[in-house]
Amino acid sequence: MMRLAFLVSLAAALAGCPGRAGSEAIGPDRSGEAWLVTELAGRHIGHSVTRMERFDEGWRFENTMHMDLAMMGVDQQVRVHSVATASPDLRLESVTFHYEGQGRVMDAVAVVQENNLIIKAAGDQSRARPLDEPLYPTEALGRLALRAEAAGKERFEVPVFDVSTMSVDRVRVKLEGWEPVRAGDATFHALRVRVTSSLFAVTGWYDSLGLTVVEEAPPGIRSFRATPAEAVAGVGGKAGVDLLQMFRVEVDTTVESPDRVRRVRLKLSGVGADELPRDIGEVTELEPERHSLCSCKLLVLEISTEPPAGTLSLPVAGQDSFLLASVTIQCDAPEIRDRAAAVLAKERDAVQAARMLVHWVYENVEKVPTASFPTALDVLRNPQGDCNEHAVLYAGLARAAGLPARVAVGLAYMDRAFYYHAWNEVWLGRWVPVDPTFNEFPASALHLKLAEGDLREQARILPLVGRIGIRILELDY
Repeated sequence: MMRLAFLVSLAAALAGCPGRAGSEAIGPDRSGEAWLVTELAGRHIGHSVTRMERFDEGWRFENTMHMDLAMMGVDQQVRVHSVATASPDLRLESVTFHYEGQGRVMDAVAVVQENNLIIKAAGDQSRARPLDEPLYPTEALGRLALRAEAAGKERFEVPVFDVSTMSVDRVRVKLEGWEPVRAGDATFHALRVRVTSSLFAVTGWYDSLGLTVVEEAPPGIRSFRATPAEAVAGVGGKAGVDLLQMFRVEVDTTVESPDRVRRVRLKLSGVGADELPRDIGEVTELEPERHSLCSCKLLVLEISTEPPAGTLSLPVAGQDSFLLASVTIQCDAPEIRDRAAAVLAKERDAVQAARMLVHWVYENVEKVPTASFPTALDVLRNPQGDCNEHAVLYAGLARAAGLPARVAVGLAYMDRAFYYHAWNEVWLGRWVPVDPTFNEFPASALHLKLAEGDLREQARILPLVGRIGIRILELDY
């Protein structure tokens, strides 16, 4: 199944720097340390501690987060540590990122140099991204909100660097006024702020230093101020939340041989057509059924997958942007290129090459539930993991071979339920879904895509968790 533990920790990591209650006036520039409890669906799953330091030359934000989760009954411990430095006016200068999960480690560093953001993940080459305006660390949003309020602004936009996905986003910030907010057994006077990114909206309450008191993010994540003892209580024990069970969508139909399904009609509830990818399939909107508790319209979706036809030779043209390397899909790394060449040998038929890579990844990556930050290079060196490890490695090998490829995420059928899952799409004159985790070429029609792209784009599914209902109306083999 897909990297739910990482996506949940990604959303939880959006919590800003905790501090103590203050007045309505903007606070002084000073250092501080405090703790947050993190809950998912009302259950304590971890904590974070932030240290904010103010120096003559600028700012330093250090954050450590620990989470206890489970996937398929296997306990997972996730630890995220980041350090961001900024100028006196809070412009980002550098950031380091460390992620540990189920024995896998991801280290990366990003530095702003003149008009470029230079990103380097461990074991990979440096990758530059041009910048046309200054960036800000996400940890600085609270202070930026206070500065906007002092200037009489109610709204502003700012480009931020999200260290957890090594990506840039322009967020919209709305100031909603000061109010009392409850955090544990204490009540704080805090500025309520609505932060909307390209992915989803987060509501935060900041004190007069610009530090988080409470933050709420999808899917049902709540972080709030606590003492160190309260925050760490229960951490390191057996996880209380199994993500796959929490995120599963039950159906009333048993599908025999789901890998052979080539067309399916589904009735969806709880989600709008504008929340689905445009190329997902044929979508029809229906009025709500009288007995339905959902006020939104129902959707009937038809998904079909057919084997690619015709003859194509490597490299395949038409989607050149999906041949490029990235921080997580290092298709230009010599190890990735050499492995793709060894798997395909002298094969030049693109369809057969795509099929061979699906089978090779399926056979050579051990199936292990893993809460990790996956990259193609890391999975090649340490070939184990679940669907996201399979998908990111396939994308790297396919691109190295001249096959445009991307990662898709959403829901896949298994045992009378749809589970959150990651697979691939490869360009063979059209986008063809393939699943190296299940060894399907093409992937069955029982793959409901909700997003595509890198880890940041995958986070788009979080607001949909717990909302989607599915009924299988008909299917063809």
